[in-house]
Amino acid sequence: MMNRAPLVEALERRCLLAGTYFVSPTGNDANDGRSHETAWRTIDRVNQKNWNPGDRVLFQGGQTYAVQGVRGDNFLINPGFEDGLAGWSDTMGTPAGNSAIVADPENIRSGTNALALGAQTAARAQDVTALVKPNQTYELVAWTRRDIPGAGEVRVGVTFYRNSQKLGTFYRGIKSATFHEQRFSFVAPIGFTKALVWAVKTEDNSTLYVDDVSMRTLPNGIVLDANDSGSVKQPLIIGTYGKKKVPKISAGYGSGISIVNASNVQVFNLMIVGTWNALNSTGQSAGAGIDLVSTFPGDVKQSNIAIGGVESKGFRWAGIRIGGYNEKAGFNGVSINNTRVRWNGDAGIVSQGVFNKSSTDFAHSNIEIARSRVSNNTGIADKGTNTGSGIQLADVDGAIVQRNIVYENGKFQDNAEGGPVGIWAFDSNNVTFQYNESFANQTGSGKDGAGFDLDGSVTNSVIQYNYSHDNQGPGFLLAHFGGFRPFGNNVVRYNVSQNDARRNNYGGITLTGGEFMTNVIVEHNTVFVSDVQDTVVSALRLKGVGPGISIRNNIFYATGAAHLVDADNGSEQAALRGNNYYSTDEFRVRWLGSTYLSLVEWQEQGPEMLGTTPTGASVNPQLAAPGTAGLILNGKLLNTLLQYQLLSGSPMVDAALDVVNPFTYAPSATDYFGNPAPQGNGRDVGAAELA
Repeated sequence: MMNRAPLVEALERRCLLAGTYFVSPTGNDANDGRSHETAWRTIDRVNQKNWNPGDRVLFQGGQTYAVQGVRGDNFLINPGFEDGLAGWSDTMGTPAGNSAIVADPENIRSGTNALALGAQTAARAQDVTALVKPNQTYELVAWTRRDIPGAGEVRVGVTFYRNSQKLGTFYRGIKSATFHEQRFSFVAPIGFTKALVWAVKTEDNSTLYVDDVSMRTLPNGIVLDANDSGSVKQPLIIGTYGKKKVPKISAGYGSGISIVNASNVQVFNLMIVGTWNALNSTGQSAGAGIDLVSTFPGDVKQSNIAIGGVESKGFRWAGIRIGGYNEKAGFNGVSINNTRVRWNGDAGIVSQGVFNKSSTDFAHSNIEIARSRVSNNTGIADKGTNTGSGIQLADVDGAIVQRNIVYENGKFQDNAEGGPVGIWAFDSNNVTFQYNESFANQTGSGKDGAGFDLDGSVTNSVIQYNYSHDNQGPGFLLAHFGGFRPFGNNVVRYNVSQNDARRNNYGGITLTGGEFMTNVIVEHNTVFVSDVQDTVVSALRLKGVGPGISIRNNIFYATGAAHLVDADNGSEQAALRGNNYYSTDEFRVRWLGSTYLSLVEWQEQGPEMLGTTPTGASVNPQLAAPGTAGLILNGKLLNTLLQYQLLSGSPMVDAALDVVNPFTYAPSATDYFGNPAPQGNGRDVGAAELA
């Protein structure tokens, strides 16, 4: 990881130099590191080595390895704008008159002045090129507020350039109407010739207020750069030796492991710990446990990163983060397996890129997240946007998330516009969620808290064979809004939802988005809901949908005062066909503002009709023991959810309708339990196919 020009040596020659290196608290950094007896001692010594393909870096198990050094001093000039715009003369090409110093107390965090960026487009920047070193971790902090909501980009960050070309941008977006701390860490990439710290606002009439900006060094965790890449056949391996517990990397305020523009790296059997306190959403952590960073220009993809047997906790932004920071730079081929990710702030496992609503490309591809337990990632209070999700994918083309257990995330979410979800994707294509259990996820506001979600700008994606239960929001949510990339051709099938939608008038399955919510198939799911005091619970919730919405062959099962269907005005384009609606109390459907107490009465309004032929049923589906299922906590045992098997003689057997699909679609060959489907004379209604 030594600071050198970004020229990767020929892999063939470097592979011949592969070796194994050991790190132990009883070692000495003056040693050669090549044996247990001559081990190194510190992370700093690891970072001094130029790694070759096939090298292995092994930490002695059962020991703790802390980053060395302390947080540095703030090196920005005039950080609180007490000297006006001194040090902040660069307007980044925007009109100078669109930014100014203000002295009114409500727009100042401390002192007597703050920076205001108003009108349509405004920016102020400070050149820090001479103060920043490659492969060093830095922390950027700014206190910001935005006076009114707007559609423009409002951000604070830092950009690195190689001559006139961007080499990477790290930033935080701003939505909070009260002063909120933006705090994040990053590693300066190799090869830069210029670095700017900036605040920028574009495209709307809101005003951004900025105060108390600081930038300082943080002690490095393990840092790998492009020159440390392995090869496909000989990856660089970071792992452990010895028979004791896994080694612990104590990361301090930054990230534990930063993989910056490197490929063919494997990280196994480590515990990585930060300083974020998820119990009360506090702390000065600024990083992620394992941080995958891609910044090269030209939409370059790093490839073949594997993470397994890792526990990551105590980080502000994520336990594991996959990030693209320059146009559509990113990663192709990331495998995250058998991890324990908990007690972080903003998310457990997350991917992100530079959002571009006009682009047809994606930052990341071929992502797998499997056999992991992701919990208690409680969110960042007052962040101003959604926070506290378990697994969150964005800017991905091709991902599979399977056999994970995700629970109790989102407690401190308090944003009214959007909330957290156990497992979800947005701005992505070709994503599959399957064989996961997601439960007891929360929201501190009126938004989300769902088990699963295909959100804005998701296409060609599937949620199947999952068990969702006891979430405050929907079990399965589909949502989209205008002004972004398209949404559609998404499927939710053969899932079970039990007692989801505990708050905020959601349904076990919920669709929202008005005319922008298009081309969705929801079929062969079994949804059980019971009523909750002070909220309207429903098995199916429609909050306005567009064309191409086909909801068919599901079992909707309600008890008490819970609704079977709750559909707002603007939901009439949904095609409901062949579903079974059963309540142990009374049939209760709210449809376009009116309540109906029988299937026949409701059918007269248009739903559950195929031409002039009534469809659907309202009979006891004869499930084995609905509403009594508990925790499973094992992605391989989801098929033991016997409470939702059909009993012999169930009227759901062979009762599914064969209806026209709104888009090209291949039906599932199995049911929730893995049984072949169809059997007998046709498919069964609901998630189970009776053998």
